[in-house]
Amino acid sequence: MSVKIVYPGSFRPFHLSHLKNVINVCNKYKKCKLIIAVSKECKRSGLDINTTIKIIKLSIPAVIANRVSVVTVSSNPIISYKKLADLKITHVITGSSNTISVLKILKKINLWNGNIIKLNNSGIHATKIRELIYTGSNEWKKYIAQPAVSFLEAEM
Repeated sequence: MSVKIVYPGSFRPFHLSHLKNVINVCNKYKKCKLIIAVSKECKRSGLDINTTIKIIKLSIPAVIANRVSVVTVSSNPIISYKKLADLKITHVITGSSNTISVLKILKKINLWNGNIIKLNNSGIHATKIRELIYTGSNEWKKYIAQPAVSFLEAEM
């Protein structure tokens, strides 16, 4: 059986803690296909979906890039997980208690029968990075992969 793993979130911005999770999962599941599912709607972030996807793609190391794809999903969890169920996802990576609750409901009503990979949520939160960016501090650069930093600097 092939392992298809989804990593859902808003990823605004996608930062080194997210990247560490992606690399760790790809190292643990050597033949997995990892799908980063980005919420289309995220009004509070200031980053549009196209910029977010570009940051993610620039951050992924070449050695695993062929195993990682990015899709957009609705911020409505039921619609999102229905789309992901159609993709035959076997695992979901999450640190969100809301995501875990939705997955447990989907399991209970037999709409999904996969495995949950629970994250410990260590590291900086995206909200703090956005705060650093919007206040003009250069400290945000140490939390984002260098190719994405260069891209963001050119966009600002």
